[in-house]
Amino acid sequence: NSETPGAVEVRRILRFHGGPSRSPVARVRHLVTEEYHDRANAEIVRREIREFQPDLIHMNAPTGLSHAPLNVAGQSGRPVLIHIHDLWLADFLSHARLGMVNRMLFRHAMTGPWRVVAVSRRLAALTIDAGLAKNRIRTVHNGTPPCHSTDTPTDEPRISRAIFCSRITRAKGLHVAAAAGIPLDVYGKGDEEYLARCLE
Repeated sequence: NSETPGAVEVRRILRFHGGPSRSPVARVRHLVTEEYHDRANAEIVRREIREFQPDLIHMNAPTGLSHAPLNVAGQSGRPVLIHIHDLWLADFLSHARLGMVNRMLFRHAMTGPWRVVAVSRRLAALTIDAGLAKNRIRTVHNGTPPCHSTDTPTDEPRISRAIFCSRITRAKGLHVAAAAGIPLDVYGKGDEEYLARCLE
């Protein structure tokens, strides 16, 4: 899809992948062709870099695109800024079985200048704990309007019910909301196995 708000062209052309299914065959296919190397996404990013010749490649929330776009960007020799909003990079680097391999692949991919921006100090800390060098990451909070209220309530009201409306995946933190013990209505689709663990 293409949009042109003002003088800026927005092209939505990369394929997004959700969580794996329960089928063992589908899990293997998901790991190889969707998590590690989506050939179509790799070629799209390679083509865009070749045609657009960017001064900087900003990878904003690359969760679900496979690692192929990151690999192509990292090996382009151009500066790469990886903007993380979730645990995608931390989970990749600290994976229980593939963490060591993933860290080697990440170091091999990032041949040019690169940095990571995290949207919170906690996310930055978790990514550092997962193996990212501390000097490679900075925290830049999402912009929020300033609060001009001078009212300071003495008794914070307790949340009695909440709605979770999102893609069902660990990166969205449903398990955190579930552990809080607040009655929760969940709307969304995604990883059924993860959802079952949250329901437990």
